[in-house]
Amino acid sequence: MNIPFENFTSFRSGQEETIIAIRESKAKYVIVNAPTGTGKTILGMMSSIGHKSVYTVSTKILQDQIAQDFPEAVVLKGRSNYPCPRYRHILHFGKPAMADSCSKKGCAYLLDSDCQYENTKLSALRSPYRTLNLSYLLTEANGPGGFSNQELVILDEADNVEQELVGYISLELGKRDKELLGSYNLSEPEYLSKQETWKPWSEELLLILIPEGEKLENLGNNPPEYLISLKKQVKRLVSKLIMLRDCSDSTWIRYEIEGKTVYKPTWLTPILSERFLFRHGKKFVLLSATFPEIGTYCRMLGIPESDAEVIELPCTFPIENRRIVFDLDSAVDMAYKTQDIDGLLKQVKIILSRHKSDKGVIHTTSYRLKDAVMSLGDKRLTTHAVSDREAVIEAFKRSERPLVLVSPSVERGINLPDDLCRFQIIAKVPYQSTQDRVVSARLYGSKFGQQWYQADAAQRIVQMAGRGVRHGTDTCVTYILDSQFKKLYVQPRLFPKWFLEAVDIGDV
Repeated sequence: MNIPFENFTSFRSGQEETIIAIRESKAKYVIVNAPTGTGKTILGMMSSIGHKSVYTVSTKILQDQIAQDFPEAVVLKGRSNYPCPRYRHILHFGKPAMADSCSKKGCAYLLDSDCQYENTKLSALRSPYRTLNLSYLLTEANGPGGFSNQELVILDEADNVEQELVGYISLELGKRDKELLGSYNLSEPEYLSKQETWKPWSEELLLILIPEGEKLENLGNNPPEYLISLKKQVKRLVSKLIMLRDCSDSTWIRYEIEGKTVYKPTWLTPILSERFLFRHGKKFVLLSATFPEIGTYCRMLGIPESDAEVIELPCTFPIENRRIVFDLDSAVDMAYKTQDIDGLLKQVKIILSRHKSDKGVIHTTSYRLKDAVMSLGDKRLTTHAVSDREAVIEAFKRSERPLVLVSPSVERGINLPDDLCRFQIIAKVPYQSTQDRVVSARLYGSKFGQQWYQADAAQRIVQMAGRGVRHGTDTCVTYILDSQFKKLYVQPRLFPKWFLEAVDIGDV
């Protein structure tokens, strides 16, 4: 098989066979469970050859990474990432206006091909290899539609698809939105808990906001900054209100959080998934190193499991390099109502003394538990608040000392190869908080909600364990201290085979 990408001259073991299996699959949904080290990006890019296709990732950072690895691919981001030549003289929140400020009506720069966003989009539409982030694909395919009707859609980091799609569909009203509605003498539904009031309420808002949005599309070449901001706000609200009007039903919930009002589906339904994502492609390749249990995953996405084919790849890293240690005799009860904090801290101290010269990570799942671990007073321990997370992580990486990062929020999106992390502690099974309205509605709403709750916790454990082993000669041991892990471990369907083969039920 010829490789048309200059940075790749040969396949790793098993890659060519996997690419052939993906390309020959007749399933609409090909789910590829590809652990770290299998090179899932090349699997997706090679699968796209000869098809009208798009490769999507979850973040703009990953788009930049693909641009480095695959210079043949055109990377396209949302309009807010490109400067607006028409409004470049206008400051928007202290910065030059970006392309999402322009409605394109009467824009001379479009005629002269001087708009960077439109030029990049045109290049992407013409290229055989194009990389988008999923947020942009949802917005563009359900709007202008240039990237709809694909033969193949590759969804990388596909364990995030459900969260991304639910976020796209949901309506979130912040302080500025409520002030805007108040300026039109509009308020929220009188009976907030009754979903049947939401549709007429959203229709009432749309009757006013749609004409307002149409007026704001004709701003000319020198609009005041506040009108640019208002145009964006109204456009977003109209889009979200249409989805609320057309799609909300008795399974949606409304809740308040941090001054915002959120309207959100409890689950994705097949109708929602098809309307906003899966109608835009004939075949989908879903790639991830950490899928939840596949039956649960398909139902979460609203796709029939019978239409899916699963390809589970083995982990190529030696088992002895990625041990997962769970000792039943010394495990600590960390269930919410019976937490043995003293017992946990005792085990943490034992492990810290064993790894005196090693950097490590302690996953705490909550800031309250993080504070309990920090109370040990060990000078190696370092932690962060919400505001300085990135700065603390970078300082941890740079430090020559054997620091131990204590955090409730590094289960994904952080790579700590080699000496940056030689051990990890999972202090508590990472069940999602039932104080979250969506989690509560799911867990107590159906038997499937309980199945999802366990599958989600298992998936998070796999993600945590993967932070420290990043290549074939890397080593990192992960200690699981919470006795609740046993409830998940005895359900092997919840974990990939390559994870279970590394679990050591032995002494901590």
